[in-house]
Amino acid sequence: MNKLESMKRREKYIFPVTKLLIGIVCIIALSSGKPDKPRKDYSIINPYETVKPFPYKATLHNHSAYHPEYTHAKEPPAKRLKNYRDYETYPPYGIIGISDHERITTPWNTIPSGIIEGSDAPWGIDDILWIPGDESNIGNQKSGGIFGDMVIVNVSTDNINEANWEISKDSLSGSGWIYTSREVPASVELKFTGTGFKWIARKEPGGGIVKVFVDDEEIGEANLFSESLNYQQQVFHFNKLGARQHSLKLVYDRKGSSNERYMGKMNMDMIIVSQADGSEVKYEANNQSFIYLPKVLKHSVHPRGKGRGVEEAFKTLRNGGCFLALAHPNARLETDGEHKGEQLWTSAGYTYAELDTIFGNREKGLEPLSYLPHAMEIGNKGYDFSPRTNFTNAEEKWDYVLKQGIRVMGTASDDTHGKVNPGGWVVINTNAKSRGELTIPDVMESLFSGNYYSSQGPVMNVSVDKKKFTIKTDTPSLIEFISQGKVIHSEKNSSSATYKINGNEGYVRARVTQTNEKWEEVENGIGKRRSAWTNPVYIITK
Repeated sequence: MNKLESMKRREKYIFPVTKLLIGIVCIIALSSGKPDKPRKDYSIINPYETVKPFPYKATLHNHSAYHPEYTHAKEPPAKRLKNYRDYETYPPYGIIGISDHERITTPWNTIPSGIIEGSDAPWGIDDILWIPGDESNIGNQKSGGIFGDMVIVNVSTDNINEANWEISKDSLSGSGWIYTSREVPASVELKFTGTGFKWIARKEPGGGIVKVFVDDEEIGEANLFSESLNYQQQVFHFNKLGARQHSLKLVYDRKGSSNERYMGKMNMDMIIVSQADGSEVKYEANNQSFIYLPKVLKHSVHPRGKGRGVEEAFKTLRNGGCFLALAHPNARLETDGEHKGEQLWTSAGYTYAELDTIFGNREKGLEPLSYLPHAMEIGNKGYDFSPRTNFTNAEEKWDYVLKQGIRVMGTASDDTHGKVNPGGWVVINTNAKSRGELTIPDVMESLFSGNYYSSQGPVMNVSVDKKKFTIKTDTPSLIEFISQGKVIHSEKNSSSATYKINGNEGYVRARVTQTNEKWEEVENGIGKRRSAWTNPVYIITK
């Protein structure tokens, strides 16, 4: 066979096969191109649909020293608020929520009181809207529940007329009951008629020092500390009173020798009142004449304990008008040793398995809870800017949930425990021309609808006009549009970028990244680079 005949013979078989392969490739290419082809049968859920022209920064997650002995945070609430008030920035700070672990900070439950010296305004703050909040641990490790902290914003400061004290029957006590304080400012009040009284309590390793007032005058103090448990102890007595009605007030003051981490404890067994005729009247700990303070605040009951699950808590909080955000989902990563890369502090963050338990997972056949958090804290200065998360924010976990069709917003926070050094906030769009015109309904409506963006530095303007998703910045930036965890469009060194939604994305969110020499250097981490994030625009197909 000559060379020409050999070539013709190969062509006879190869060319048809090649054409077939080309045809298959074309079909595959056309098929794979279908998702990118714009579609008409979809609608958009646009969190920025309502135009609110006046943006204000909000800090929703930071901590304060609500008591001088509380070393977890270094400044009292009033000072924290003053720092934000006096900080000059654009947009200005307008919404301040001080978030303490498992408690709500209010003007009346801080020691000393939350008043800034020299100011007649509440908290010493003019034209700043204060939204109370707390950071609650929602997990129940012993019963296998979900771990993690949750930032709760706009928590009602109404109480439910129940003492926030641990109440227990105790056969070793004189009254059969022991009431033990849970938090400060703890106090007990009693009105009685008599010539004197004895306070019977339990001395214990956690006991602190309590000031004693009669008729609003301090008459001494009681020390409830001992190295071991000792019941039915007379910790204070006073017998020089006139035979008439008196008011007794016992107020926790300081730790003393208590072995408690932050604040010592006080407890009540009974008060024995002396009468003019030499008889005695006993007021046992559960006597209705006692007033135990503080009361349980409406949304400060946490879902720990038998029969109380996290879903019940989510339901109570959502129905109560609270904005719920999962705090620092990345918690902490082990950075060395055999467990390098594993997440620690599960009580403070959320593993992927826990996210599945909350939001569900279609692939695993897991249904979501009926009541879900509104947001996830994707940017947290205390974690993102440190090796505890390998300098990594929680965007990956955010997309993990979003890719499953769950609608959840993002937030960013300072999570600072001392002097204000802003490193995370949300910028809320409002109708208030000045800070003095801010209202809680306006602010909360923007939070619930997602009409805000989160930032650790960059400032931006967000608009979604029909199919056009547009970002504008004050400084040339890297602007990226993200869907299904991947960048689908980006523009470098640009002050404006637009992405045209085609209907196949599921969701689209935008990210702006800048470098600014004025920003604090994060060594071995993100340096002087910072990002800001929009909330997702959701695409609903018919």
